[in-house]
Amino acid sequence: MVKSLTNESVMDIFGLLAVMAKVSNEGSLKMNKILSFVVDRVLNEWKSTAKTIFEHIDNAPEGFAEFESKIQELKAKHAADKDFDVDSEANKLKEEYKDVLSEVETIEAENDEFLKLEIDMEVPQIKFEYLPEKMSPREFNIIRPFVKETDDEIMEILDR
Repeated sequence: MVKSLTNESVMDIFGLLAVMAKVSNEGSLKMNKILSFVVDRVLNEWKSTAKTIFEHIDNAPEGFAEFESKIQELKAKHAADKDFDVDSEANKLKEEYKDVLSEVETIEAENDEFLKLEIDMEVPQIKFEYLPEKMSPREFNIIRPFVKETDDEIMEILDR
């Protein structure tokens, strides 16, 4: 079934399914054959789309990694020194890297808009009963587009 999903949803789903596949391979998660098939299928079919999304949002400007490194060094170097004003020194670094930080803000705003864009994706449907028993509400909300049953039908299943 084709569904419109935001880029952010695609990214979240792909990430969750990749983790599920990994922990299943490690033996920490038992997936039945149907769920395993769906997970493998989606990971294969969505790979290029997910890669494009991840690459689009992984676009820090030149100099940002250097700024982050200096901030971490500053915090680590003076962690035990209660008299040292880390915030003051961090503000000096922020002033020194203000152009880079301004560019980061612009990029983050663009990424936020990009993540809200909807794309049509082939979403296989799976019965609720095939999902892992131990799934957090957040994980279920991420994977919800795959579940065949309506919310009311799921509540009936849970009430049994």
